[in-house]
Amino acid sequence: MAGNRPETGDVKDPEDASMNPISDESEYSEISTSDHNQDLEDDAEHENSEMSDTEDHAGSDEEDPEEDGEYDEFSSWRWLKAFHPKEIRDEKTIAGGRAFLIDREPIRDDFYTHMEEPVQELSDLAYELFDRFGRVKAEFIEHPCKKGTGIWGEELNRGMLLDFERISIDKNFRRQGIGKKLVMDLWAKVKVEVHAAIKPRFGLAQMFTPLTTEDEECAFALAWGTYLNTYEVDKEEEGLSEEAKEELHTAKEAEIIAFLRSIGFRRVGTSNWFALAADASHPAHSLPAESDYDPPLKTKTELPIHSTLRQASRFQPDNPFLFDDDDGLHAYRDQLLLSILQAHLDSHPGNDPSWKSLDERGNTILHRVVTFPRSLEWLLGRGLHAGTLHLRNHDGETGAERFESTLELKRTQKQYKLMVKHASDYFRGYGTDATRTLMRLRGLDNLSQEGLGRMSYGCTCGQCIEFLSPRVTYAIHTQAQILGDMLVEADKLTESPTGWVAWHGHLLEYVDPAIVNKFKTNKSLRTGFASLFHHIAACLSAKKLPTTTNVLAVLEKASEWPPYTKTFLQRGGTVSSAALNCFNNALEEDVYLGNSQHYLTFRDDIEKLPKCRNDHEFVMATRNYKALECGEHTLEGYAGESKWKSCTEGEDV
Repeated sequence: MAGNRPETGDVKDPEDASMNPISDESEYSEISTSDHNQDLEDDAEHENSEMSDTEDHAGSDEEDPEEDGEYDEFSSWRWLKAFHPKEIRDEKTIAGGRAFLIDREPIRDDFYTHMEEPVQELSDLAYELFDRFGRVKAEFIEHPCKKGTGIWGEELNRGMLLDFERISIDKNFRRQGIGKKLVMDLWAKVKVEVHAAIKPRFGLAQMFTPLTTEDEECAFALAWGTYLNTYEVDKEEEGLSEEAKEELHTAKEAEIIAFLRSIGFRRVGTSNWFALAADASHPAHSLPAESDYDPPLKTKTELPIHSTLRQASRFQPDNPFLFDDDDGLHAYRDQLLLSILQAHLDSHPGNDPSWKSLDERGNTILHRVVTFPRSLEWLLGRGLHAGTLHLRNHDGETGAERFESTLELKRTQKQYKLMVKHASDYFRGYGTDATRTLMRLRGLDNLSQEGLGRMSYGCTCGQCIEFLSPRVTYAIHTQAQILGDMLVEADKLTESPTGWVAWHGHLLEYVDPAIVNKFKTNKSLRTGFASLFHHIAACLSAKKLPTTTNVLAVLEKASEWPPYTKTFLQRGGTVSSAALNCFNNALEEDVYLGNSQHYLTFRDDIEKLPKCRNDHEFVMATRNYKALECGEHTLEGYAGESKWKSCTEGEDV
């Protein structure tokens, strides 16, 4: 449903979105993620385009060309189909709207980027409710508070989606069931059309047993829980005080939520999104509307320190050019907050109840300053957060979880002019300061170097090898074994070394062309290159990244004789020339980024491994591996017709 929602990229202070009275209050700092943001800006070529979310108004004399079939502005997105339901009485349109049918399967490889392109509504849906692969965010299923009623689960990851973007009904025809009829008629129509048009595909659907076309059905309808007609609300609020405006918005929002629930929609976790299941046996259909989750209401009173901190965190200069960028403004706000805290401590000692008090949204002072580095460090350094670490605000978050949410947002998206760019592939870790802050917020005194490494890359399973999750590690390890065995066996069977080189040319792209030429006459070099894959597998088995240093250590312990691998490396070969093939092949067989072959072949073994936030992040892993092995700068490749690639050639960093 269309509403005057905050822009997705406006992540500094969502509370500024006055039209959304139950929006998250989080601020998001410019917490360093190493070269993550700069890499992204370098890659974000000028895809900047004006996007508008205009409202169609029922009863208009102007016809919508899309509705009459004259053109379809969304036809270039083959995974997307727009519907324009309407109700006509006496040759006049009295109700209308727009909905989008979304086929997730073809766009799971980069769900955020694909969903950002057509309209803002779809971008909001993607970033707010789903992860980068089109799966509902884990927090809305697993988090003790954010899962809401707990009626929604991983079934939301399957099937097509029908997103009702907006509905508008003439004032004279409201309260007559027209809106419900409009929604349910389209919902029924889409389910029938999709079912009739299904053509079985290969890919993600094969993950599930039994394999059916269920994953291609239109499984869920979605709607954003806000008021229908922003134009109408703008008219009604003219001349009202800010408090009266907020009451009006809250009342309008309550109306649309009640309407959605009357049809069968139920809230997804604690989000602002509501879902309707096509499956009549889904638990959501048994949940009474009055038992659905609603966020806590704002409290009427709070201590002055909270309103003072809130105002400082939202400071806007009279001169818009006072700061060069958002980082400068955020640093200034941080300094304002710090001075307020210091002054408050002068008059309110550390044992004063105000340090543990809550604001109107259940935030402690820790929640308020958690994204401002200097203020947070000051607060933690004086122990003024004591007793508040585990307190949850109205969003169900502790201070640590709010900080983690900020880090996750910085990891996944970057505002670039009027666009939100998907940033996950450019993630280079949280940085030392942010990682140690997170450690303190979690109440951890000491972590091993391995533990700090895992935490800095957002590990949620506790078993990552820095940025490699157990499932990603297993995929790369499997490829190392397969490729090593294949090269060794092929060399035994080949009658022509030149043919061996030609046949495996796709695996030699990272090998110096001078060495590739020697492969045609030197069996020892070929054997060394093939054996290197097995040593990489051994390195991963030892829970070490396959860097040159770690692979050489494994090689020394292996006491290889004859020393074919050492010979290959001494002649100018590199560990990365083999390792990058393992990374690339693992990506090509991934269930979301590739052809799913790895999962289909090794499903039982994979399911025994723990799940992690870093699963399927092969692009991020490859980039970080290249940075470790080759440095931050792009290396020059060899000239000529050779397809040889240096470690980072062509890398858009």
